[in-house]
Amino acid sequence: MLPTIVIFGKSIGTYSLATMAGLLLLVACLYRLPRMRGYDGADEIMVGIWCIVPTVVGASLLFAFTNAGYIVDVLGHAAGRSFTDVIADIVPAFSGLVFYGGLLGCLVGIVLWCRVHHEPLARHMDVWAVGVPAFHCCGRVGCFLGGCCYGIESPFGFTYTLDPIATANGVCRFPVQLLEAALELILFLVLVRLYRTRRLEGHLMFAYLMSYAVVRFLDEFLRGDAYRGFFGPLSTSQWISLAILSGCIVLLMCDRRQGRDRGIRQAQDGTLDGARRPEA
Repeated sequence: MLPTIVIFGKSIGTYSLATMAGLLLLVACLYRLPRMRGYDGADEIMVGIWCIVPTVVGASLLFAFTNAGYIVDVLGHAAGRSFTDVIADIVPAFSGLVFYGGLLGCLVGIVLWCRVHHEPLARHMDVWAVGVPAFHCCGRVGCFLGGCCYGIESPFGFTYTLDPIATANGVCRFPVQLLEAALELILFLVLVRLYRTRRLEGHLMFAYLMSYAVVRFLDEFLRGDAYRGFFGPLSTSQWISLAILSGCIVLLMCDRRQGRDRGIRQAQDGTLDGARRPEA
């Protein structure tokens, strides 16, 4: 749609600009939200810095996974070629970034931070549950402007003419990127409200992951690009959405059971303590 714009005589990618705007919003959330609950926002910024590497690694690995066929083909024709030539051909398979991979990598980074620094995981997860959809909303607008993750052919939508992906041009396509951006914005506003009122405290990440998993599973049917990878009838992201949704349900059930068992033990301990105390 508009892959680049010229600022002060320099051509700048709109996707990069949108991503930077998303990062600024994420940083603002990481700094401001903890202060609402009496914590130092600078600590959450440090968590963000810690998570940069696992986020990039996760995003790159999932991109490579969607290009597994290409990697297998390169390795299948590696006989008689030098090691450096084979690696040079494989590297492009890791050169892209996939959101779900980055998200999962980021979550791993947060868990590791909390383990190393002995901090409560739920407190940090609540903050990131609000900040991530703010970042992703801007990212999806960047996808629309840049031309990636484009939609299916549709009588309603926009026609690309400058998309770097040649197959996207010349056909009216449904703006699935803007649809997802709008849903992310709504999700962000809802989560901000829940965070401010302390509803679902300690469980906001579950709320975000489950909500986004449903959104992503459904809007994948409206995407027209094939390079995101398919396994059977569903795309890679749809399988991941199902896995995340199932995993969250299982974890919530386990958490509820543990809470119930803890309540029973506390009640029993109270009864026993009362039985041991002499009457006044």
